[in-house]
Amino acid sequence: MQLSTHDLPVPVSPARLAQHLHDELAQWLTLALMQLDQARHGVDPRAVERAHDFVKRSLRATRETLAQLAEPVPVLELDRALLCQIRQLHLGNDIDMDFVLDGQLPALPPEVAAVLLGATQELLVNACKHGNSARIETRLCARGARLSITVRDLGPGLLGVPLRLAGAGLGLARLRHNLARIGARLRWRSGSRSGVQARINWVAP
Repeated sequence: MQLSTHDLPVPVSPARLAQHLHDELAQWLTLALMQLDQARHGVDPRAVERAHDFVKRSLRATRETLAQLAEPVPVLELDRALLCQIRQLHLGNDIDMDFVLDGQLPALPPEVAAVLLGATQELLVNACKHGNSARIETRLCARGARLSITVRDLGPGLLGVPLRLAGAGLGLARLRHNLARIGARLRWRSGSRSGVQARINWVAP
C-alpha cells in the first residue's frame, strides 16, 4: 500500500511542493541518517540494511512527487493511512509502536485529512529520533465534531529543554502553520521520566 500525505493539485504552488518534499523525501532521508549513525557506532548490525531501504524509499518519494505534478493522488482514509505509516516506521526502526482508534472517525475534508496525516508523520519521526528507541503510542480519538491525535513516546523526555523551545525547529514550525490553516492546534507535554506527548486537536467547523 503506497502512502501519500498530500493531494497535489495542478498547478502546484512552491509552498505546497516544499511541504510535500518535506513530508516525504526529507523524512525518509532523516530516518536513513539515523540508521547510518547507528551503524557508524556499531549499535545495530542491521542498521545499514535499514538505511539502504530508507534511501530507496526516498528515491521512490522523489519519483512520486514528480508524477504528482501532473496528476493528483488522493489521500487514504486517515486511520488506514496512519496505521500504514506506523507499520512502515516500526519495520524500519525496530521500535515497538502501538496504534489505537478510539471512536467513529467522521468523513474528513481532503485538505484536513492531508494536513493531519502529514503532521502526525512529523511527530512520529521526531519520536523515533528523540525517544531513545522507546515504545511509541499513537491514539486517534473521535468524539462527535472533535478529533485528536496523540503521539507519545516512553523515552526519557526532553531533559533540560523548555517546552517552549521543543517545537521551535523549522519542520515543527511549518507543522504548526499548516495545522493552524485547518483550525487545528498542537500541544506538548513532557516529564523527566514519562517521555514526550504531543497532541493535535481539531474541531469540525
